[in-house]
Amino acid sequence: MNLAEGAFLPQVGFTEAVSYNAPALKGFVPLAQLTGKGVFPKVGVQFVRMGKSSVFFAWLVCEALQDPTIDFFVLYRLTPPLTEKIGLFGLLESVGSFPTADSGNFSLARRLRLGLKFGQFQCGAGTDLDQSESPIFVWGFNIGGFVRQQF
Repeated sequence: MNLAEGAFLPQVGFTEAVSYNAPALKGFVPLAQLTGKGVFPKVGVQFVRMGKSSVFFAWLVCEALQDPTIDFFVLYRLTPPLTEKIGLFGLLESVGSFPTADSGNFSLARRLRLGLKFGQFQCGAGTDLDQSESPIFVWGFNIGGFVRQQF
């Protein structure tokens, strides 16, 4: 086994963000992000456009601490109906983190899902492509099926 295939396994990934789009802020959103490394205050802009069968959501934020990283997130979800009970499901997601200091490491993840939607459930085929530099360049590619429930 070479270093890139298993040196950093096992790993658990978790990223959650909480933001509030107050109309008075005109898209500028204070944001706190919780990661496996802690809670970090961030500032940036966020944009959302929701339709009956589509969602576009994006943000560009920067940590408000020393040696900040610049993060972006883009999500496009499409769920057009095929029949009264079945629809298509498509998801394109990209998230990245880029350091502003020379000593930092970048990470980039892209996800693609294509399938069918049955009420609150979606299922189909998907792929993930992850790239990072921590401390060496590592990339991962996964392809398979997915089952998802929208709450």
